[in-house]
Amino acid sequence: MTTKQELIGGIEFLIQEGRRIGASLDDAGWAKVQDSDGWKNKEVLAHVAAIGTIVAPFVQNFGAASQGTDTGTGVDINAMNAGLAGRARR
Repeated sequence: MTTKQELIGGIEFLIQEGRRIGASLDDAGWAKVQDSDGWKNKEVLAHVAAIGTIVAPFVQNFGAASQGTDTGTGVDINAMNAGLAGRARR
């Protein structure tokens, strides 16, 4: 089982790498399309950063759920991803 410190370390690594990647991109790099759905670098990085805003509520919901509960019921992962990446388009 993953330890609390391993989870914290993973999130810290994500923040560190997000900063490193973001700092390395110029305007052309931010605008470059990276995948088959047409997401630009800025949308990919915005999506990754936005995940941080939903981790705590997800973990709290998982912890409060009764054993055997499907905590993913009703979650439209495609809509959630589009919304998180869409923040960069504004």
